Amino acid sequence: MEESLPITILISATVVAGIAAQVLAGYFHIPSIVLLLLFGILLGRDGFDFLDPSLLGIGLEVVVSLSVALILFEGGLNLQLGELKEVSNELKLLLDKLLNKGELVIKWYRKRKNKGNSDYVAI
Repeated sequence: MEESLPITILISATVVAGIAAQVLAGYFHIPSIVLLLLFGILLGRDGFDFLDPSLLGIGLEVVVSLSVALILFEGGLNLQLGELKEVSNELKLLLDKLLNKGELVIKWYRKRKNKGNSDYVAI
């Protein structure tokens, strides 16, 4: 019983902090991710050290995986393909530059190789 109390407090405090961040973000009309990150920093190791995610052990990986799956599923439900077609040309150009030509990676490597000097030519 005593072993599960810290985990219960961790999960409860995380849920309460998340709900509070969402409500405050709606009240102040700011993106919720801003307050969610702020609350996470303040309650985590770099802040007041109130929440310790290492208590979950391997369960943290499971929670993160399920959360990402839920976010992607919800994003797919709300995706409107008509809007995607409007930006498809720009998206194709961006993906072409990033994946096929590797322009971003080449620029970064050359800048790193030249110790920050930006005298490189993109391919």
